[in-house]
Amino acid sequence: MTTATLNGLLVSSARLRDILTAEQILVSAPEGVLLRLYVQPKSRRVGAAGLHQDRLKVCVAEPPDKGKANEAVIRLVSKLFAVTRTSVRLIRGETSRQKDLLLVDTELSELTCRVEQILQADRLE
Repeated sequence: MTTATLNGLLVSSARLRDILTAEQILVSAPEGVLLRLYVQPKSRRVGAAGLHQDRLKVCVAEPPDKGKANEAVIRLVSKLFAVTRTSVRLIRGETSRQKDLLLVDTELSELTCRVEQILQADRLE
């Protein structure tokens, strides 16, 4: 196992990669935390699917028709991050696969841990 130093602490390279990746996916905002996603609509597999460039990739079964996929993304994100649907807001990307969602009244540290768990689970599959 290879190791690296982060803020004076010795961490594994895989953990360091997860931390750096989580910092790219999540951005602190005045009202909460901005979550950067890449969405794959009309997918057979539903859930988080690792990374796509500097965004968390999520797959939903609904087609990108009349906001169905956007609603599915909001439901999925609320489930993945254990927040209410009303606290998830689509900020950018209504008609794009690259979406920015605002998770209102949430802590960056909690979401960072959850993103790290999602990425870790994806690597194990």
